[in-house]
Amino acid sequence: MISCGLKSLMTRRRALLGPRLVLALACSGYTLTAHAVDIQTFAPFTDNNPTVSVLGASPLEAGECWLGTFANYARQPVIATESDDSRPKLNSLSSMTVAPSCGITTNLGLLVSSSAYILNADVADNQANKATKVRLSDTNLLLRWSIVSRPTPYSGRSIAIAPILKVGKSATSPATGNTVTTGSDGHITGGIKLMYDQYFTPQHYFASNFDFAYRQSQELVAHKLGSEWRLGLAYSYLIEPLTSLSAFTEWQIRRPAALTPSTGIAISMEGQVGLNAKPFGERMGVFLAAGRRIGDGYGSPAARIFAGVEFTLSKVTPPAKPFVESEIPPPQLVEVGPGSLRLNLRDSKRRDIAFMLRGGSALTARSGTLMGGGPYFQSISPGIYTLDVKGIGITKRSEQFIVTPGVTSIIEVTPRTGGLLSIVVRLEMPPIQFETKKAVISDQSYGDLDRLAKILSDNEAIKVLAIHGYTDNVGVRARNVKLSLERANAVKSYLIGKGVSPQRLTAQGYGPDAPITSNDTELGRGRNRRVEFVIQAVTPSR
Repeated sequence: MISCGLKSLMTRRRALLGPRLVLALACSGYTLTAHAVDIQTFAPFTDNNPTVSVLGASPLEAGECWLGTFANYARQPVIATESDDSRPKLNSLSSMTVAPSCGITTNLGLLVSSSAYILNADVADNQANKATKVRLSDTNLLLRWSIVSRPTPYSGRSIAIAPILKVGKSATSPATGNTVTTGSDGHITGGIKLMYDQYFTPQHYFASNFDFAYRQSQELVAHKLGSEWRLGLAYSYLIEPLTSLSAFTEWQIRRPAALTPSTGIAISMEGQVGLNAKPFGERMGVFLAAGRRIGDGYGSPAARIFAGVEFTLSKVTPPAKPFVESEIPPPQLVEVGPGSLRLNLRDSKRRDIAFMLRGGSALTARSGTLMGGGPYFQSISPGIYTLDVKGIGITKRSEQFIVTPGVTSIIEVTPRTGGLLSIVVRLEMPPIQFETKKAVISDQSYGDLDRLAKILSDNEAIKVLAIHGYTDNVGVRARNVKLSLERANAVKSYLIGKGVSPQRLTAQGYGPDAPITSNDTELGRGRNRRVEFVIQAVTPSR
């Protein structure tokens, strides 16, 4: 009977892939000096990424920290290129990985990963399977520096580079007469990783990793392997933005740097698919995936299943502030060109209210989280859109609105008691000027109202436009309410005179109610004296 020793090392990237398992065969029929072969390409780092095995390049915010825990089961984690029943076999690998990560500066983050595992092994077909005790694997340290960061969430590309340091954990345990060892052959090893990712649209995400892993004098069945080149590609499709439900597929390949085509050792490849989601908001994600080897590579497992959870320990967000319309430069209405859209969360500091914007095509879908005064989308094709909004403890609500050429549509979302949402859609207009304390429109506003009348004439989908008048708080409230109503009616009459159907227009006066800024200064009072144009009904899209 051939006497053989079994030696293994583990590490891994969060995913279906489980910990990276390093196997060495020490058989009397072969001359082996150092015996370690990476079975997994990636270690399980946590970075709030929509894919699992391929690390993203976008940085965590400074002070933003995440923690992930991932369970993995791999069947036949080592597949040899040649069958030999006398050699030791690994039947299965079960592991649990803990992976914290934290942003250090704007573009620099530290990601850590460490696993505990159990191996099930035997020496010959006639012997019963034996499992080792729970053992610790290597600790992986990755310092990710984002060279190019995307300017806005869910759009554009990012590029990063990261050195990797792997600290070996030495431990042995018996497995049917063999010795299973975890660690990096007692050495500290590492490498370098290049990362690229891009959102083609908020629904379509692509990521790639290319890295070089350095190891000393490693062999597999008399073939010297040592260092490796590695490539991973991933694609994620956002199915349901309100819960961040995504489907993803990943592919990875590993090629030992020392191998030549004549060695007879096949290149290792794996593929995997899975789902991830954030059903409880942006602070927690869950993963479920499965994968298998592709071809006859020396390291890929026969099959793999994976489950994981990651959640934020601290999330850095900008301070909430009320939306102030006057902070935006007064718009200039034009008659042609695309439109714009500004979303705004009012009277709330919540950061878990998600939205999805849908147009006539899935490629126009956009998603994210609402905040005060944003996000802001430019160059949107004119047409009818649907906005879906949902948060923790808040009932999902949908609202249809129209994007018109040359105009910014503002959608204001306000959380109410009982888990309800108030959604108001209005057109952003230059301030309508009136003569002092009168409901007489100034000549300088005629051009703006003329262009608004043409926009209404060209967009029959706007069924009802409400004209809301407001004043400051100076004077008697009843007089202010009356003046605001008269000014709203003056604008209504002007638009009717330009050919707009009176059935499409309503007018209300609110006086000093609902100020957009403080009335303590003359500038603030001037901003509160305004007319708003609220779209109350549109022709439903099919």
